Amino acid sequence: MRLSALALLGVAGAALWLALRPPSGAGLAGAAAHRLATIPFTDVHPWGANVFLEREVEVWKAEQTVALAADAGIRWAKQHLPWADVERERGRIDWAKYDRIVDICDASGIEVIWRIDWTPAWAARDDHGPGANNVPADPAEFARFVGEAAAHFKGRVRFYQIWNEPNLASEWGYRPVDPADYVALLAAAAAAARAADPAAVIIAAPLAINTESLADGDNLNDLDYLRGMYAAGGAEHFDILAANAFGMDRPPNDPPAPDRLNFRRIELQRGIMREAGDDGTPIWLSEYGWNAAPVGLEDNIWGHVPAVSQAEWTVEGVRLAQAEWPWAGVFGLWYFRQWGGITPDRADYWFAAVMPDFTPTRLFDAVRDAASGTTVAGPGFWQERSAPVRVTPGGPWRWLPREGASDGQVLVAHGASADGDDGIAQSAGSTAAQAAADRDDLVFSFRGRQVVARLATGRQAGTLAIELDGQAQSPRPLGGAEAAWADVTLVEGLDGGAHTLRLTAGAAGGEIALDHFRVDSGPPADPRTLWWALLALAAAGLAASILRDARRVAVRLNA
Repeated sequence: MRLSALALLGVAGAALWLALRPPSGAGLAGAAAHRLATIPFTDVHPWGANVFLEREVEVWKAEQTVALAADAGIRWAKQHLPWADVERERGRIDWAKYDRIVDICDASGIEVIWRIDWTPAWAARDDHGPGANNVPADPAEFARFVGEAAAHFKGRVRFYQIWNEPNLASEWGYRPVDPADYVALLAAAAAAARAADPAAVIIAAPLAINTESLADGDNLNDLDYLRGMYAAGGAEHFDILAANAFGMDRPPNDPPAPDRLNFRRIELQRGIMREAGDDGTPIWLSEYGWNAAPVGLEDNIWGHVPAVSQAEWTVEGVRLAQAEWPWAGVFGLWYFRQWGGITPDRADYWFAAVMPDFTPTRLFDAVRDAASGTTVAGPGFWQERSAPVRVTPGGPWRWLPREGASDGQVLVAHGASADGDDGIAQSAGSTAAQAAADRDDLVFSFRGRQVVARLATGRQAGTLAIELDGQAQSPRPLGGAEAAWADVTLVEGLDGGAHTLRLTAGAAGGEIALDHFRVDSGPPADPRTLWWALLALAAAGLAASILRDARRVAVRLNA
């Protein structure tokens, strides 16, 4: 009886501790929940691609290429903006072709990343002819052009990759490669772009992966060059480090090593960033993929893999990175489709996801399937430009830097004011994209019971209009005396299935600034329920045992 009584006291103590202990999970799926990204530009839709729209003579081909890219789930287009093509004579700048490219991409919900290089002959240190990546004689002249580009595309393009593979002599005007020289060019260009558009995002040039040293020739391996960039003070001049990640003939999980070229070589570059104290800067893959050229092409420096492996490994590489690289963002396929100038006897012909005649490959199908699986948010935290978030092309929602945001970035929209101005400066070239937009919405697809958004409140804040699965919900006024961030419940008490939210800035004016979403699977399954049941059974059993023993004692005493 005494032992049973002590055990019953233990059960009572456990019950008291369980009652005082708060439930875990808060409606999320524990370790399986999507985590809040705090490194900027990482929790974004991962699928991008290199395109060559400036080479298309017929506009319909550019439009068809972009339509296929959108069908494949591509949301980022890495596109060349050659200085030599835009400003053939100093002061005579023609943006028409590139305005059209932005409009075509914007109308399909694809965001442009400009790659700027190719100095015109009149500004080059040495002129190596058309198609050569000449370096400028004066970095300030190059910076002037970058600043003019940022001013012209302000509100339409944010991302500017400054140069390409400067660790190769062939990409550096056939001059000796020098990280300090590139950093000087990068610094001048970054300052000009940021002055013209404070929201501009500067991407450092990707480095060609190789194992060479300057003692071997004119090129320098990517690891030593990157160390040189940091030694020259390059960190402060870029927001994103671009990297080229070719898998060569090795699978995505092939381990990295300084003397090995493979997909995970990027981890070695990340280690150099960590050594330099630059953990907070993300990496975007500027050129990514495997080559499926037929065996025997003499110019194949990328290694051969079968087409089925090219497709499978491209998807596996992104999955591996998303699971293990919290610092990675966009993966730019090299490449989506080319204009027909690369012939089948060249190895680089066989990188394509879509052939020049618009025939899709296995790679296209694999990417489309993978991208379609990333567009519905499950339980967890989702940044404002993650894969489940879509904004109307040409609409009022703009991705801008904002102090106090969890990753430094927010989506901002302004309610229509009395004069019809939404508060966002628009350049003349955006007219076509705006005309194509039929709704000025932010769309968030999710699966869960509740959605909470982190929103800016204060005197400048407006009212957020909400629509769930086509049904209007109560609007959320965000005004207040003090500027602050607040967690605002948008919808709750749902069935846990798939739903769609549409968010619009109210018509009464004011600003909506959205930091991120939280999707709850709740009300959560309380893990204490099982323990309550077990404790109740134990208490019942012990009570029965004590009662039985008490009866036996009573019988003995009466005897």
